Amino acid sequence: MSSYQNRTDLWAIIIHGNVSASTRKQADVLDIEDLARVKPMISRNKFLQVLAINGQIINESNRETVNEMIGSHPSLEHVDLFDNMMSLDTCTFFFNSVSDLASIKELNLGDNGLDADARTHLKELSAGRVSISF
Repeated sequence: MSSYQNRTDLWAIIIHGNVSASTRKQADVLDIEDLARVKPMISRNKFLQVLAINGQIINESNRETVNEMIGSHPSLEHVDLFDNMMSLDTCTFFFNSVSDLASIKELNLGDNGLDADARTHLKELSAGRVSISF
């Protein structure tokens, strides 16, 4: 990541973990400080359209940090939060946050362990606001 830290021409930033959800522990993923270090890189890239954070653990303790990364960017269109072991509360939190941002067109919450009722609930919330996928 350090080789990209000062770039200003990125249109996509992908943060991908390499440990499967069945064995993933907090020590295997980015902590709040690591996530906070990504925020300036996101801010510097004024034409950023895609932010993918996959294979992490996003929960009540770090979701505000991730939300700041998303919410502060005016050109971001696609937010991919696939496979982050998020609860329904955390998924709903992100949906509510991004659905009010004019630039966001698509939110991927796939492979976060949501059951059919939870996915239906989020799909109903998304009607006419943001395209949501699982």
